[in-house]
Amino acid sequence: MNSALSTRITSFKDNVITLAPLMNGYVPSLRYILSTMGQSNIEQTVQHKDLKLTFRRRDLTAVREILQAGEYDFLADIIKDKKEPFIYDLGAHIGLFAFRMLAVNPTAKIFSLEASPATYEILEKNLAANKTACPNWVIKNGAAWKNNDHIKFAASVENTMSHRVDKNGEVNVPGITYKEIITQHSAQMPICVMKIDIEGAEEAFLCGADLDFSNVENLIIELHPDHCDTTKVRAVLEKHFTIITEKHDPKLSKPLLLCQHGAAA
Repeated sequence: MNSALSTRITSFKDNVITLAPLMNGYVPSLRYILSTMGQSNIEQTVQHKDLKLTFRRRDLTAVREILQAGEYDFLADIIKDKKEPFIYDLGAHIGLFAFRMLAVNPTAKIFSLEASPATYEILEKNLAANKTACPNWVIKNGAAWKNNDHIKFAASVENTMSHRVDKNGEVNVPGITYKEIITQHSAQMPICVMKIDIEGAEEAFLCGADLDFSNVENLIIELHPDHCDTTKVRAVLEKHFTIITEKHDPKLSKPLLLCQHGAAA
């Protein structure tokens, strides 16, 4: 068996396994995977905990990493006993991180920012379907960036977690700065968790100005060394946080950095 075929078979099996718990068994999961082959935009709505989740075939990598592999599950102990913890979800995709946090603590106040207009449409559907259960969840279309210029993104057709800044990109979105986000959405409130997964834009977002992280209790960031100067980003984080812990799960492709003040959790 050649490697390309082996990879496709593995991906097929992984997708069926990922969806089985969400679709009440392997048969409906297999039926969906077979019926959407070559049609990456076909939507499906399922129940996750007490929430309704809509996704597309091409969102399955994100579903697998966040809901099945539990990429951010280590944050559960940080937020579970907090009353209305404020959480930033920068690079929100279709809202999977927010879903996971709300499943742990339904009182959480979450601000989700997503750059891709097409992916944001799915995020809007997920918020609309769960507005009653999640009254403190707010979303916005825009890109975490160094200024308010409109910036271009290259959108991956197959993997919606790979939308990156590209001057020749076909997607045009407004930039939103760190200071603007903080001022408009949390002011002087303590920020329990700030999650940043912005596909290589972290250098532009975090390194362009002297930013104030004093109210950010836990910052979790995914770095993309092929698309930014991660040494520069880490230097900024080390300037503001005394504890930086690498969270690495061998089932996942890239490590996360958990940045905290004081003793590690």
